[in-house]
Amino acid sequence: MTKHRVTSGAFKSHKCLWRLFLCAHLALLLFASGFLVGGFLLQWSESSSVGMFKLGVTTSLVHLCWGVAGGLAFAAVIGILAQTVWNRPCAWILYCTTLGGLALDQLSLGGSALGKASNMKTVNINLLKQMEYYVKDQPYNVTDESNISEGREREAEWDSIQQDYKCCGLSNYKDWQGVRFGRTSLTVPRSCCLPSEKKSDKYCNVNILPEHPRASSIIYTDGCLQKLVRVMHIMLQAVGFYSILLSLVQFGFVGGLRTS
Repeated sequence: MTKHRVTSGAFKSHKCLWRLFLCAHLALLLFASGFLVGGFLLQWSESSSVGMFKLGVTTSLVHLCWGVAGGLAFAAVIGILAQTVWNRPCAWILYCTTLGGLALDQLSLGGSALGKASNMKTVNINLLKQMEYYVKDQPYNVTDESNISEGREREAEWDSIQQDYKCCGLSNYKDWQGVRFGRTSLTVPRSCCLPSEKKSDKYCNVNILPEHPRASSIIYTDGCLQKLVRVMHIMLQAVGFYSILLSLVQFGFVGGLRTS
């Protein structure tokens, strides 16, 4: 009777452990879908804000997200096979090794994402370079046809951003004095003008630089950078914390497997 109870208890314990491991494998597929979605959201957050400038801020992180998603799906398949039809030590070793390697990748991904979220200096420098290409039809601002074409393309992009986000420059309107367009004309783009001023004054953007005592009543004085990267900043933080949290969970799970 006692032996029967021990056998029954061991069977129930084994069955419970089997279900627990199966749930863990299925959870990996859920985590993989999270990284897949995270990669798409990162890509969207950049393309919807500064995508026209082709900065590639999130490109490497997006690819890493998708790579981790594929790796987690692969690990889940290996785990399910090892538990059902291929219950061999080599299968479990492959499973643990894959999970451990992916946890390191996720830790790296999380650190990179949080690092970029906390420091947008690179984005700021690249956007300042893009501002340098903002030109009108003044001959002193261009040297050849390719520069004219690129300048007008950048002109349309910056005008669209400043009108849509109600901003001027990156930190503030004075940033335009740091580029060729503002230095040579002492004006800001007309897209910086407040709608009321734009209608009533054809030259609302003239003689604004280097500083104007009534700037806030004539043009937008807030910078565009924080408004542009707000969503991207949130997405970078979300992916960063998600990656680090899951890497710690996986390290703990792999450690538990090895000891058991």
